[in-house]
Amino acid sequence: MLHIANGDSITATLIHSAIPGDKLAFREDLPSGPTAAGLSTGEWLRLRADFLISEYDPPERDVFRNLAEQQTALESHSQHREAVLWFAHDLNCKIHLIYVLNLFKCLRPQPNKISLICIGEFPGIDHFICLGQLNAENLESLFNVRREVTDRELELAGRAWSAYCSNDPSDIKALLDVNTGALPFLAGALRIHLARFPSQRNGLGLIENWTLEQLTAGPQEFAPLFARLLDQYPACGLGDGQFWRILHRMSECREPLIQTPRSAGSSTSESTEWAGVSIEITPAGTQVLGGEKDFIQLNGIDSWLGGVHLQGGSVWRLDETGKLVRTTA
Repeated sequence: MLHIANGDSITATLIHSAIPGDKLAFREDLPSGPTAAGLSTGEWLRLRADFLISEYDPPERDVFRNLAEQQTALESHSQHREAVLWFAHDLNCKIHLIYVLNLFKCLRPQPNKISLICIGEFPGIDHFICLGQLNAENLESLFNVRREVTDRELELAGRAWSAYCSNDPSDIKALLDVNTGALPFLAGALRIHLARFPSQRNGLGLIENWTLEQLTAGPQEFAPLFARLLDQYPACGLGDGQFWRILHRMSECREPLIQTPRSAGSSTSESTEWAGVSIEITPAGTQVLGGEKDFIQLNGIDSWLGGVHLQGGSVWRLDETGKLVRTTA
């Protein structure tokens, strides 16, 4: 039996549980960076490795090798009698889940069983954020109620992954118009993803606008600000490093929207260094938040949301009704 879990925290708990089988931590950041469609496996691994190196600054050889070894382990899942997938309800988990399920779909037919554990709440936990909150006994109780993945889930995951990797975000909107109930929480996660696109009003997405709104009350330290984000938007599934990089992009640009002490370092700083960093809104940030100025017009844009490359003069944005429109930056 092979257990595939989203990240190291839950995998470590699985290892120390009484649940039988091998445990594999799925390590990626697919909600961030390019997920362009139509690539060979080698091209895909190089694309992702280059992005992760640029964001996390680890040794280049380690990133590509680790991704390749992970891909091989996933492709070899049928060597186990059963593959059990452990993923929660948030955007991070859902994008990783549809990636894995789509891969399994492409490898079909396979003789083994695929099972899924996917939850958005757990008894006794008032504010459920992720599976990493659970102890070994909690995970053992979930293992006993896992459900088998059928062709229905695999087909939906394939369509969802294709839409996520498309260079036209309208494909995701079209997917949301059909029944996605085969994969619980998929629709909510994809709506959160679309909310990350820059607004037509000021060029910022959901998290950036939320951050500026919080800072209007005065300077905030990173740790309590991040905790409040998790409390209000658990479905985003952001880690502290991902949030820090969002803040970094808002501060290291031509017209910064926020500012931090020079000693705070770059986007690759360790999380232990971020906790007490004080963040405050700039005059430009106040103007952008109020819709008086546009972040993209001030600073340009060159970023990826799934398969959509936001750059140059024509950019996908969300209008006031939540509709995606392509506009001149």
